Amino acid sequence: MLEVQNLSKSYQDKVALDQVNFVIPKGSIYGLLGPNGAGKTTLIRIINRIIQADTGKVLFDGEELSEKHLSRIGYLPEERGLYKKMKVKEQLKYFASLRNYENARKDIDEWLEKFSLTEWANKKVEELSKGMQQKVQFINAVLHQPEFIILDEPFSGFDPVNVALVIKEIRRLNANGSTILYSTHRMESVEELCDDIMMINDAKKVVDGNVFDVKKQFKDDSWKVGLTEAMSSEEITKMNAEVVGFNNGIHYYRFVPREDDWKRLLVEKFNLVHLEENLPSIKDIFIKHAN
Repeated sequence: MLEVQNLSKSYQDKVALDQVNFVIPKGSIYGLLGPNGAGKTTLIRIINRIIQADTGKVLFDGEELSEKHLSRIGYLPEERGLYKKMKVKEQLKYFASLRNYENARKDIDEWLEKFSLTEWANKKVEELSKGMQQKVQFINAVLHQPEFIILDEPFSGFDPVNVALVIKEIRRLNANGSTILYSTHRMESVEELCDDIMMINDAKKVVDGNVFDVKKQFKDDSWKVGLTEAMSSEEITKMNAEVVGFNNGIHYYRFVPREDDWKRLLVEKFNLVHLEENLPSIKDIFIKHAN
């Protein structure tokens, strides 16, 4: 759906992006991760043609991205992009008209009802809470049913109930065919939503790929083992294990294999009821590469 090739951008003596490459498959939810100042905002602004790259290019459906593609893109910026003095419904109609979207009136009413904003439709944006404003901004980004949606910190200002509501809508939009680029610092939602991720730090790509494959890439070859009886201290040392916890009658250990046939040895010596490979969380990987 979207391909970034050798993208670079500098501001005077500050390098914001350095030869960044990645591909967002059609129909996927793609996570864009990185610490503050890593280059995420610059990348998003280039994709939206707000600024120009110094070198490299962006392809949209195999064609170099141009103005003609922008009507097929929806964008929710991290910063508030709403007119504070304009009424909610008028504002949504206005932005829909800029995109020549003809079904706006009916769809706006449906979205306002879905997000419990109907009674606020004729209120000025400045009268709404931050969470309500974020809902309006989300509606504005997706109202015209774009094929490609960029969501930059979409859960800003939301309580857990509204986070769940928006996650549900993101999944629905994706199931209906929209490809989504999701930029965030909320690592738990990355694992919940994303098929693939790309992480940048200091203007360079440091990690990319399928979420599960990335986690496998950074595994430490340890396993979580559950036994019905506790190991002795001597067995813990011999088996290169450490105590993890005890729950519902099961003793859990972190185990780093030393023998090739370690699984057979475990089964022969202990009553093994749980065996799971330990994989790092995306948060763990993020912290490692964000420093």
